[in-house]
Amino acid sequence: MITICCVSRFKNDFVKMGFDEYYKRLQKYYTMSLLELKDERVSKDEDAVKLIETQRVLKSTEGMYRIFLDPLGKEYSSVTFAAHMKKLLLEQQHIAFCVGGALGFSEEGRKHADEVISLSKMTFPHQLVRILLIEQIYRSCMINNGVSYHK
Repeated sequence: MITICCVSRFKNDFVKMGFDEYYKRLQKYYTMSLLELKDERVSKDEDAVKLIETQRVLKSTEGMYRIFLDPLGKEYSSVTFAAHMKKLLLEQQHIAFCVGGALGFSEEGRKHADEVISLSKMTFPHQLVRILLIEQIYRSCMINNGVSYHK
């Protein structure tokens, strides 16, 4: 099973539409779930906001293999990510891809992730990361199933 855990709800229709398209496609291959968690209003104490949001993610994904998305995480090519996903899906019953809020995850919280990966060294709005992430999960599925989508 694959869960995509995100801090905040969809705020843009175009993001939701893009995400929903790949989510629907992936359901043919995997049991999928989307978990949207409450975000905090960004205050002067950004560290406190990151800590609260990260704790929500950790509590909500307890018992799952947690993959946090963070700009400082490990980078994969699509092909190596596909190979990694193939291995993980054989070894783990429940994988949670975790997308933080606008401020990201707390340093302490990242220590509780099983992996920290990056989609790019570039910075993206956390809402847009949802589409990039689910498209890469879909792409890895197509690569692993020998479908020519990925080129």
